[in-house]
Amino acid sequence: MHGDKRNFCVALITINQEQVAKWAAAQGHAWAGGTYAELSAKKEVHDLIMAEVTELNKTIASYETIKYIHLLDHELSIDSGELTPKMSIKRRVVEKAYWDILENFYKSSGDSTL
Repeated sequence: MHGDKRNFCVALITINQEQVAKWAAAQGHAWAGGTYAELSAKKEVHDLIMAEVTELNKTIASYETIKYIHLLDHELSIDSGELTPKMSIKRRVVEKAYWDILENFYKSSGDSTL
């Protein structure tokens, strides 16, 4: 989740490939057996995850709600330097790696707050 000193929060999200593949298969999607990157790129998967985020948003304060999401095309990992050995997210590393995506959320909304 990102939003410090911003007018709203956004999130970079990784999917659970196994669960998304099961959901897609149950829905009859031919692409259910796709790779992680293929699944995360599907509009239907984005819509599914956004629907879950929308439900979550109903349970939290308005300033905590997530306005936009981006599904990453891979899981965060220790090898990529995005996670610590204790599996904690290295916020600065992830923010730097996906800065363009994060900035585009705010630019497209007219939010120029830093």
